[in-house]
Amino acid sequence: MPADALQTIIAILRTEGIAISGNVTPTVFNDGSKTVATAITPEKVSATSVSCKSLVITPLSTNTGAIYWGYTTLAPNYIAGQLILTSPSVADLSNIYIRVSVNGEGYTYSYNN
Repeated sequence: MPADALQTIIAILRTEGIAISGNVTPTVFNDGSKTVATAITPEKVSATSVSCKSLVITPLSTNTGAIYWGYTTLAPNYIAGQLILTSPSVADLSNIYIRVSVNGEGYTYSYNN
């Protein structure tokens, strides 16, 4: 993740009243994108266990429908803009489910571990 993107995330967190101090540079950032084949069928961000300290999910700009997330296969939470989860809310990518309302739509994600 570029440094300016990290600074944007930090600014958003501060706007939400989350105090940030000390070293805010993660050791490793990883990025990816994923499409969900079938609408209404939630899929895990990762099929295998991947530990992480923070996760940013951004719906694809080409999406025409809604995208949702959750800790269960219900994935009931609507994502408006970006979703930012930090420890302890997220500890493993395989614990986060994403659901779309239109077949084949998706998202990009960045996480650090």
